[in-house]
Amino acid sequence: MAGFVDELQQRVNALPGVRAAGVLRALPLASTIGDFAVDIDGFEESPGHEAKGHAQAASHGAFEAMGMRLVRGRWFTAADTITSAPVAVVNETMARAYWSGPAEAVGGRIRLGSATNRPWATVVGVVADERHDGVTAIVREKFFVPHIQWPVSTNGGDPIRSVFVVARTAVDPMDLAGAIRSEIRQLHASLPVAEVRSMREVVAASLATPRLTGFLLGAFAAIALALAAVGIYGVLAYVVSQRTAEIGIRMALGAERSQVLGAVLRHGLELAAAGIGGGLIGALALTRLMQSILYEVAPNDPFTFAAVAAALLLIALAASLLPARRATRVSPTAAVRSQ
Repeated sequence: MAGFVDELQQRVNALPGVRAAGVLRALPLASTIGDFAVDIDGFEESPGHEAKGHAQAASHGAFEAMGMRLVRGRWFTAADTITSAPVAVVNETMARAYWSGPAEAVGGRIRLGSATNRPWATVVGVVADERHDGVTAIVREKFFVPHIQWPVSTNGGDPIRSVFVVARTAVDPMDLAGAIRSEIRQLHASLPVAEVRSMREVVAASLATPRLTGFLLGAFAAIALALAAVGIYGVLAYVVSQRTAEIGIRMALGAERSQVLGAVLRHGLELAAAGIGGGLIGALALTRLMQSILYEVAPNDPFTFAAVAAALLLIALAASLLPARRATRVSPTAAVRSQ
């Protein structure tokens, strides 16, 4: 199996237009990956703080194909074989959790599981964090071992029998899908090849649910905003109609149109401010329930709260303007006669 993967990688790399290629045990944003207990040389475990990490197997070339960023040390190379010393690469989160940072992590040692008969692997590189289980998922500790060394690292464990072939190309990646399929069939005619797609499609699929949720929340918010504007307009229009005589008398006694306009607008803004105040209190209490669908924004982000409050006030002002202008056109004589 190791020979098959190595031969396949060489063939794919040799295809015109392929810049880098490799294999992965699990594809980011397309397959979940679970925690694996590890021993960290020099790390003292405590209750509730046991060493663990997401376990990923990758061949040399896979990091480059995925466009990952090397923070410290080196990637896996063709020299990391089943007979060479076991090595590993960890992400930044793991380097900070069990060492003092990337610089200290390189040269450290980890061991998969807690069995003492498993070999120590030397950390040779630190890679930038990535979101594997989803764009809104929390970045967890993660380590990589060479795909070819997986049975060694697990002390006789079964080799990985299902892999993702990843390739970075200079052309549209789907233009090379047929050629890659052909290389696989030449190596093993009955081997199934499934889910051939670009990473753009993978990312789009992973964003489908968050985008739908965001669209629905946005639509409901827009409806609520429209109802609020119509409600403010309706209330003020009714208030103005009820106060027609009062407004007429005030204007007959010398009140300026600007004073009448200001009084009606002020009343509308007072209603809006009361509603916004209640809404902010409720939002502060409930937005934490939305944390799982938020990306790179805190549930109680002050800028978002301030921007929404300002937008609502502007909408309330616009909804109040028409009834306010109507109030300034009240004829004092007609208002008094109507009484």
